Amino acid sequence: ARSGDRSRLVVHGGRGASGAAMADMWAFHFASEHWTKLAEITPAGARFGHAAAAPPGVRPAAGGLPRLYLFGGVVQAVGPGAAGLRRAPTGSATSSLFECNAATGACEDISFGCAPSSADSAGADFMPAALGPRYGHAVAATDLEVLVHGGAADPAGSGSGVFAFSPAACAWREAAPGATHLAAPGAERTEHAGAVLGDGRTLMLVGGRAGGDYSTQPLLLHV
Repeated sequence: ARSGDRSRLVVHGGRGASGAAMADMWAFHFASEHWTKLAEITPAGARFGHAAAAPPGVRPAAGGLPRLYLFGGVVQAVGPGAAGLRRAPTGSATSSLFECNAATGACEDISFGCAPSSADSAGADFMPAALGPRYGHAVAATDLEVLVHGGAADPAGSGSGVFAFSPAACAWREAAPGATHLAAPGAERTEHAGAVLGDGRTLMLVGGRAGGDYSTQPLLLHV
């Protein structure tokens, strides 16, 4: 994900040449064109199929950069302090959410809420019921929200809903639930990419799979 100030690209996890999930976090600095390792391991642990975004209007973390939000994926090894991984067993898709510092690599598990005591709660009402464990989803950011679209809990599936997380309110909402453009055939996607257009309210989705088949049809969803 690109940091909110557009100064760097932050990469976390993924799969290495052996196929094993990675746990480290790196930053590529556009101005100097060099890589910096931010962390060997974060609370997000070793995972793949996840995605992240950084809303530029969110209050900055230490170091002056907007906070980075990482969601979902398949977890192969639990990181330190990862309360949200209780949502799914290791080796399967998860709905965990992390708030990270794009300057230092420090991350906090906020899967059950943003209050310090939330990690010990059930967190049943924090996420929308339809926002289940998933991987291969797209994550993008408006100025103030993180958007999650599609993904799948198993290799044969794909989802079509859009969910929005507001860091300022520490709250999720289902963006335009039941709207025809979300329910229409072809809105389902997994292993795709997304970005918010200049109007700040249109999510563009490209590539990926729809119903198990590769898709070349771009989607524009109003959130």
